[in-house]
Amino acid sequence: MQKGLLAGLILGVLLGGTGLWAILHTPNDEPTQPAAPTTLYTSEAHIAVTPSSRDLDQPAIRKLVAAIETLKKEYAHLATDQTVLTRAINEDLAANGTKLDRIRNTAWFTGDLDGTVKLLQDKLSVTAVQDTMLIRISLTGPNPKELPNVINAVAEALVYMANEQFNASKAKQIKALKIQVEEIMAQLETAQQASESMGAPSKIARMRERHNIAQATLQSLATEISQLKLLQSQAEAALAKLKEQQSTGALASSPEVLQALEQDPTYRSLVVTAKNIEIELESLTERLSEHRPTKATRARLKLIKDKRNAMKAELIKKQITAMMQQQQAQVTAVNDRLQEVENQHNKAALEVHALKANLTTLNTLETKIEALYNQATLLKMEQLTLRIAKDCLPLTLHTSATIPTKPSN
Repeated sequence: MQKGLLAGLILGVLLGGTGLWAILHTPNDEPTQPAAPTTLYTSEAHIAVTPSSRDLDQPAIRKLVAAIETLKKEYAHLATDQTVLTRAINEDLAANGTKLDRIRNTAWFTGDLDGTVKLLQDKLSVTAVQDTMLIRISLTGPNPKELPNVINAVAEALVYMANEQFNASKAKQIKALKIQVEEIMAQLETAQQASESMGAPSKIARMRERHNIAQATLQSLATEISQLKLLQSQAEAALAKLKEQQSTGALASSPEVLQALEQDPTYRSLVVTAKNIEIELESLTERLSEHRPTKATRARLKLIKDKRNAMKAELIKKQITAMMQQQQAQVTAVNDRLQEVENQHNKAALEVHALKANLTTLNTLETKIEALYNQATLLKMEQLTLRIAKDCLPLTLHTSATIPTKPSN
């Protein structure tokens, strides 16, 4: 018994000494590495992108989609920019201004700003979600409770920075437009005072009224010319189509021609008579074979069919001729009206030109006033558009990140 206890004691000392030697002789340049986590979680947030009016003005749907995809990629790239991540780390504030420090309170904070920024730039995944208006920000790590804090801080910083840049740009544009409007209004007031000092406003007003009427007439005639040219093109195309169908023989079986045949009482009577005789012939053939009554009925049927076919050919020819004449008459009517309107347009254009030439000598200041007024109006409209656009922020937080409940690996 004593020998067994002694052997056990000696073995324990030896083993303990070996372990102690291993600890004391661990090289300083090879620190013990913690075991890699075997369980990883992924959390994500989504940010909605609102296209600007400039993007929505794209004329084709493909260009619009391309513009939106480019916009999404630009904002996705901005998410890992140093300025956005710096704000997420150093200026993480609640809506009431309370400092949150969500990233600083996680293991993702390395202890200094630059190290944390670099770590997040390496680990954050920011992608544009295809066929949507969304950007996805995701992060994978071993602690599921920390992931939403990091992601939401970055997402909110991105939304804030993008919207601040947007608002600053719009505010700068609005201020510049305001200065331009004030300058133009000052010029407008000066021009109006000079115009009043020149006198003869009634003459200018009457001439302007005549010019406006003539200009309106000219525009109306121009619109009618455009419409008539469209009708001309359609009528000529229809006539060409009829001629082509006539040459190929397709016109003879067109619905219009067939309808004309059906509406002719004599032709309909011949069709009915032919059918009746065919029935009679079939009955005679069964009963009498090829005896005299059968042959006589067959001859009568042939006579009726020949007459029907001849009449059909004549009716088709007449209907085709009528259709061609009708379409040709339409082409001629459109051409005549077009020529008439073009002559009226030329006459109105000469009148407008003459009135404009007379107005130029008396209306230099008035023209300047009108131009300044229109320019001021356009600038004010642009101001209003920009003010409205300020309410349409480019980014909004669509869905915040939440604590994941299932591993991602």
